[in-house]
Amino acid sequence: MESHFSKLNALVAAALLPPKLRAVADYVINNLDTCRFLTANELAESIKVSYSTVIRLTKTLGFSGYPEFQKFLRLAFDDNIESISDSIVVPSQRIDEIIARGTKAPVNDIIAAHVLSNIQSTLANNPESQFMKASEIILASNQRYIIGERGSSSVSNFLGLIMRQIIPHVYQYTGCGHNIFDFVSDLEKNDCVISISFPRYSKLIADATEMAKSQGAKILLITDSVTSPLAHYADVIFTAQCKSSDFYNSYVAALMIAELLCAHVSRAINYSNKELLQRINNYTEKYGNY
Repeated sequence: MESHFSKLNALVAAALLPPKLRAVADYVINNLDTCRFLTANELAESIKVSYSTVIRLTKTLGFSGYPEFQKFLRLAFDDNIESISDSIVVPSQRIDEIIARGTKAPVNDIIAAHVLSNIQSTLANNPESQFMKASEIILASNQRYIIGERGSSSVSNFLGLIMRQIIPHVYQYTGCGHNIFDFVSDLEKNDCVISISFPRYSKLIADATEMAKSQGAKILLITDSVTSPLAHYADVIFTAQCKSSDFYNSYVAALMIAELLCAHVSRAINYSNKELLQRINNYTEKYGNY
């Protein structure tokens, strides 16, 4: 049976919400624990919007009024209680929490609800201007380095592959044959680093980012929050929600940030990489290494 939390995400995703209403919806989804007890006036005040905006959202989503919407939020919170607290970061401890709590909702519903919520929140918190600023830095750089490890390597691998097919001098840290400080040691003022780090925040990535910053390189950061320990090094910060109901972080929203960044760079160069892609494809086809 589909959970109320999953239904709430589906309602928001399907609705053609203008920016102000979408911002309210994103706030509610990410703050169910408090919003479920707020009156319409209190919710409007907490988000700094008008009472009529809150009521308009409830009507747009198909509810008869705010009382019905609030009741639905309480049911959705009960479904979503399977979320693991952000304060529990050790995987084995998260498993203890999962077992102690027990499973209530279907796995597909719970995972999909978290992923959709992460994506919606990430889209709301990263305006297009951020991607445009980051694209300018990337294109103005002589060398572009990408650093991320363990779970974050899924994001760095994608960025390394696609960004190299768009522009030259893109280098991804793989850890083969040298340590990360060897890797960033030649970065200079006209270079940039895309650092990727999520809780529990790798100290290696943090120190390598600090080293790159001290050498004058620009820092683009993909992380979960502006309070990330790497945030004060960054020239541009992208925040991607990584909430999960399981023992691991979810990197789907972070991969979306990477994809959006690649798309912005592609458009900024007006797809002038067509010849490069054709050259790669000539050899890729020979070996069928797609």
